[in-house]
Amino acid sequence: MAPDVDELQYARATLELFDDVAVPLSTILRRCLRLAHLRGDWKAVTWLELEQHEFGGEKPYDDGLAADLLRELGRHPGDPERVAIVEQFISRRTFDSKSNAAKAGLVSGHSVELLERHLKLFDREIRNSVDQDGGTYSQQMDRATARVNLEQRRESARNTLAKVRNAVYAYLLRTERELVFVEFNDAFFAKTKDLVDRQLSIVSAEAVERFNSAYRRLRDGDDESLSQAAASCRRVLHALADAVCPPRSDRPKDASGVARDLTADKYRNRLMWFVYETCPRTTLRPLLDVDIKLMSDRLEAIDALSSKGVHDVVSAQEAEALASHVYLLAAEILNLHERYAGAVQ
Repeated sequence: MAPDVDELQYARATLELFDDVAVPLSTILRRCLRLAHLRGDWKAVTWLELEQHEFGGEKPYDDGLAADLLRELGRHPGDPERVAIVEQFISRRTFDSKSNAAKAGLVSGHSVELLERHLKLFDREIRNSVDQDGGTYSQQMDRATARVNLEQRRESARNTLAKVRNAVYAYLLRTERELVFVEFNDAFFAKTKDLVDRQLSIVSAEAVERFNSAYRRLRDGDDESLSQAAASCRRVLHALADAVCPPRSDRPKDASGVARDLTADKYRNRLMWFVYETCPRTTLRPLLDVDIKLMSDRLEAIDALSSKGVHDVVSAQEAEALASHVYLLAAEILNLHERYAGAVQ
């Protein structure tokens, strides 16, 4: 698939194919497999490949069948998640006594494409059998018996394809929902990034440098760099506080009469005071107050551990999460600064 193809539009276009009876399920299946590969969805790739692969007729079910099918597909049979996916495939492909009593309990190993060919063959042979007339009573009974057998086999193939069709349709619906969510998030974070990129260099060049330092450390990825990245995140907030609410020696009181220490080292207090002063009557302030305090407490805890030399406690996941949260918090502060510049007394 070309890199400029819209995944969401591709998924929706594939969903539309379900309304066209002329489009075979095997064609839709190939499009789904393509989409799953593009998205890196290995679970979907596994079961879609199972549906597309020809395993060679019906197979008796036993405890080792899932591992056998995985090996034939070229996948490692020891992966429990893949085994669970194959078990679902087996469940879809197992004949029941209603559709074909003679094959009840067997598992259809035919590919979707071959099942579709079988359906066409069964339809043609059944029509030919109906068109034939004459002959001895014994010949007529033989044709009737053969026709019943063909009809049973046709019904079994239809049932199997119907189950696969339902699974493919559910996959596309789920994928569409996920892609819509991603599209919304992309738009939200693009707007946030635009605000931070536009305002941060104006408000605080030092904060920009601190962010860049944190990102460089994250890319390095070793224990020392991850600890330094966490410390850089703390310094981002410190630099941001210096820009939006510079240190002051007096202790102003909030609406509750509580005196606030806004000296240089109390950057958390200064950020919270900035929020208090800029949006005193909105519902946004308590949300930001909590966010700032939680983020600051977390950064302080990691900074305290790092200062003791226990660098390995800062995982890559934790450092990346901190950087993301600080970035979003900076966006909120910058948004307030852009709208209410000069409001802090």
